Amino acid sequence: MKITLKRTPEQVELIKAMASRNKTVAYEAQVALAEFIGPVLAEVLNQAPTVSNLFQSLQFNADDNPSIPLDLYYDISDEDYVQVWSQSHAGGLPTSQVLPTASELKLATYQSAVGSEVAQNILSFEKTLSKAPSMESIIENPQDADFISSEDTNIRFAVTGALLQKVREGDSKKRKEKVFSSAIEYLNRFESKEFTVFFTQHGIKIEKDLVNTKSFTDFSLANTEIDFV
Repeated sequence: MKITLKRTPEQVELIKAMASRNKTVAYEAQVALAEFIGPVLAEVLNQAPTVSNLFQSLQFNADDNPSIPLDLYYDISDEDYVQVWSQSHAGGLPTSQVLPTASELKLATYQSAVGSEVAQNILSFEKTLSKAPSMESIIENPQDADFISSEDTNIRFAVTGALLQKVREGDSKKRKEKVFSSAIEYLNRFESKEFTVFFTQHGIKIEKDLVNTKSFTDFSLANTEIDFV
């Protein structure tokens, strides 16, 4: 796109004013130019979108582990089939990176943000948590949420940690109490009480007022040998 300004006395004065040492004059000239070319640029951009054509929106819930099963759509062994578009900074232009088909896209994405070691830990945690019931199902219906076998100790610990994070993220006192009470009710279904003890001890550190809930009172009275505070 090319915008041509006619060499009229008014436009020449406008350009000169933009370079004025008087900040007020320069600012007013810049505003005048923006008002002139703004509608033209907006019309062109609306008629010829480019960046938006590179992406497709995919919706997923907070507790999901989203991924795109490319092999269901096409033979991903084809050369240059997988391309990742990214930005080096917020609001920047997207750049294309062609990855080898054997690369793990999630790992590459996480590594670019947090480094290799942390990225591996994140993927390991996601893999573990993907086998667990959703946090919302536990919070809303702790007695009927999917049970985690005693053989899956890692998943039990992962769920316990995820429930603590839900307590931390609670946007109100009522929400925190709901998560706290439901979590204790769910974790009490396990044969060992170590998970409930761990959750309770750390939960009241996140939100001290949780010691006033019925769930905390009932559990602490049933386990007087444990120091929760």
